[in-house]
Amino acid sequence: MVLLLGLLMLSLNFGLCKKTFPAYVMLCITLLLTVLASLYTQQSDEANKARDFSFVSDQITIKIQDRLTAYALILKGAAALFATKDSVDRQKWRTYTEALQVRGAFPGVKGIGFAQLIPASELAAHVSRFRGEGFPKYAVYPDGKRSVYTSIIYIEPFRDRNIQTLGYDMLSEPVRRAAMESARDTGRATLSGKVELAKETGTGIQTGTLMYVPVYHNSMPKDTLEQRRAALIGWVYGSYYMKDFMSGILHEWANNEGKLIDLKIYDGLQATPAALLFGGTHDQRTPLHQRRTIEFNGHQWLLTLDQSTAAPAIWYVGAWGVLIGGLALSALLFVLLLSILNMRDKNSQLEIVNIELTSKEAEIASKAEKLATINKELASQVEMESLAFYDPLTNLPNRRLLFDRLTQKLASSVRTHEYGALFFIDLDHFKILNDTYGHAMGDLLLQRVGERLSGNIRSSDTAARLGGDEFVLLLSDLSRDHADAIRQAQVAGDKLLKTLSAPYQLGESTHHITASIGITIFGNLPIIAEDLLKQADTAMYDAKNGGRNTLSFFNSKLVIEKIK
Repeated sequence: MVLLLGLLMLSLNFGLCKKTFPAYVMLCITLLLTVLASLYTQQSDEANKARDFSFVSDQITIKIQDRLTAYALILKGAAALFATKDSVDRQKWRTYTEALQVRGAFPGVKGIGFAQLIPASELAAHVSRFRGEGFPKYAVYPDGKRSVYTSIIYIEPFRDRNIQTLGYDMLSEPVRRAAMESARDTGRATLSGKVELAKETGTGIQTGTLMYVPVYHNSMPKDTLEQRRAALIGWVYGSYYMKDFMSGILHEWANNEGKLIDLKIYDGLQATPAALLFGGTHDQRTPLHQRRTIEFNGHQWLLTLDQSTAAPAIWYVGAWGVLIGGLALSALLFVLLLSILNMRDKNSQLEIVNIELTSKEAEIASKAEKLATINKELASQVEMESLAFYDPLTNLPNRRLLFDRLTQKLASSVRTHEYGALFFIDLDHFKILNDTYGHAMGDLLLQRVGERLSGNIRSSDTAARLGGDEFVLLLSDLSRDHADAIRQAQVAGDKLLKTLSAPYQLGESTHHITASIGITIFGNLPIIAEDLLKQADTAMYDAKNGGRNTLSFFNSKLVIEKIK
């Protein structure tokens, strides 16, 4: 406002006429361009913020999906106990669950138990036998006549509120029953709908969910729906407090920027208060609002994510900078042009005009110097970001960027059913060359290896350096057929061995070196990035033991041999 008033006073002093009309036209044009540029910068800031928030939303979704998958693997392992020849008793159940250390490693787990299926004709014998095992008040509840019953006979940890669940017939409750019947009929781990779980302290309740894995007679067929129903002996299940289940998932963003994410999880695809599993009841959408869906073996969760009201707002520093700078520059150009137009015929004031021009040029030079400083700072920032995600020696992606891309590929392969392959590459006898010719020659060889790796992959693949002489190659979008995917990985591995074993010209001397490569295939089955890298590493050591300069595929036998 002050700037516009000043321009108005200046125009009255000079007088608006044909001679000064071009200055006002130029002023209108530059002001319009300034406003447009400022609005564009504002929209760009908002788009960048929305893109960053969308990425964070994807990461949170992946973490929740990974946690569900991990919990399902725990229950499947517990169900596998019943497939052994030895019978499972209470002590074996306790020993198994204590070895898992579930409560410490997996937040939110209220308990892991086994519910036995009991036909009505066997109920009395079951209760009598159980009371004889040291539980004189044991009974299957709630009361009532039913054609079939279930009873929680094992539950760990066996304390607090968990003790009271002993004998509970979960089939008597509709939400639990729906999940149990789905697990029985499909043979897969199944989530229940929203349930209310009693707190371990005995005061109040918490919203939670349950996961069921069916247990069948080991000797009976389970290929058809009827066979699975006939073979069922019970369910291994886990109960989870949603508040504790989410513990740690939002911790990363809460530490960095305060309470940045307002996350709500709903059971099903409708965002209604009755379906709310996690999050507050306050529902206020922000411009960054995101929705994600998690599908777990047919059961769906809806995630809504918003920026928390306590999170810092967008500063729009760039937009304000453009606006203020544009206004200042418009005023500067207007005054300059108006002065030139009015002083054109006044030779006596030429010296004053020259002094003013010199002053304005100094201001422009000062602004240019500031812009140069800003450019240097931006270049330094870009360099720091590059060091965070790329190996400084080979300029290949480092472990952090590799794990980010690998996690995304693992999630994508489960959805698309396309296989991928992870290569773990270790140079043979690199230490001999490094010790004999010095670290400078060793570093030069590592750079040449990185160039050969990056020059022999597709744009959709990733070559990375973990450290030392260890490299990793991530191949994606392989065949949907497992055998074809293995053949594709074999062809790529043979080509890679040939490429890496070719002579290296290092300075004035020629050197030869080979590599041992371990390969693991991933696809339909869920797995975390760390475990996949361990599989490839195990296969690589098998290649080392096989004489080096060769490749080896990961299989379960390698794990057994490694344990031995």
